[in-house]
Amino acid sequence: MSSQKDHVVDEELFQFYLQFQLRKIKKSMRLWNDSSEKDAIINILNSCQYVNGNTLRMIFDDIFDNSVQMFTPPRTAVTTANKPVVKEEEGHGSTSHADASKLGSEGTEPTPLYDSTDNENEHTTQSDEESQSDYRDSDDEELKSKINKSIITRNNDLSLPSFLQYTVTKSACNDLRVMLSNLRVTKDIFRSRMNIIKDSFKIHYKLRSQNSPSTEPNCRFEIINHFNYRESMGQCQLNLIAYQLGKIEEMEKEALSTKQVKVNRCQYYYDLSVSLNEPKMARDSQVKEFPRYCERAKQVVEKLGVYVLFMPEIMPPTLYRKMRDADFPRMKDYLDSKCSQFKDIARLDGNGNLIVSEQTGDLSKFLKTDIPYNSRFVDFSL
Repeated sequence: MSSQKDHVVDEELFQFYLQFQLRKIKKSMRLWNDSSEKDAIINILNSCQYVNGNTLRMIFDDIFDNSVQMFTPPRTAVTTANKPVVKEEEGHGSTSHADASKLGSEGTEPTPLYDSTDNENEHTTQSDEESQSDYRDSDDEELKSKINKSIITRNNDLSLPSFLQYTVTKSACNDLRVMLSNLRVTKDIFRSRMNIIKDSFKIHYKLRSQNSPSTEPNCRFEIINHFNYRESMGQCQLNLIAYQLGKIEEMEKEALSTKQVKVNRCQYYYDLSVSLNEPKMARDSQVKEFPRYCERAKQVVEKLGVYVLFMPEIMPPTLYRKMRDADFPRMKDYLDSKCSQFKDIARLDGNGNLIVSEQTGDLSKFLKTDIPYNSRFVDFSL
């Protein structure tokens, strides 16, 4: 389970498998005793087509994880027809994940509980299901073929290394191809983004000892320009803030106790969510992920280059937050081979301030032409 959560959802595959499940459920007659429940599931899956897969997984993981921890199902007697009743041991409200995995690995499926009316419909339902099997199988095979072709196409795009093949989307590959084919224009877009973002906020920080009598906060955020952090510019802003907070935590680890560092970290993140006017960021699941985000943002800058923070269309924060330490050398080799031209666009001085090179004017000239820049990498301002 943990290894599955370590990987970012591929949006294209997510949509393919969503359609795959939607077709199966629409045609299924065996699984549903109540048509209203089936209709509700279909409506949910239809709505999921308009939600980012990573966002959806984060929300449902949070719901299910908390449901397992906080909810104990009542012990209600259930009468079954010709089926054994498995008794739970005292002190256990549900089957453990390990037990469920073991059942799956042994090829044993859990038996659903049902009442006597199920037997009357079982034969008819099974016959109807089998009569549709040929059509369903051919339909599913067609969809699986599309999925496999999509994987092969994306794997061949820009010679993606194996560890990126299931995390970088086809859209991202297309965006990067356009960016590299218009280098001078792309560099000016980078510069424009960086200039906007570096002036969009200030972090006022002063390291105080644990015994300091001052009641003022160590860290205060001044957000000058607000962006939607679900969109490109908002993600760029949050990336740069995360990098600077990663550097602050690095200093605090040398000067303060581990306990105080953790207390400060939570306080900083809460204050940041208030300053950004994004109360949803202060949820427990986000707070737990925040330290890794800051640490990874710092590593991205130090090992890959500061420009990476400003191209979330290619490398969204969810990607490098999930990266393992062993992935950084391979990622560096890949980016150095494809994006080394972007490294000289900006640098960080000793105080962590972003120093951006001057615009070349190529972007202004490009905008006067009718040539399309067919990429999502277009959020900027002159």
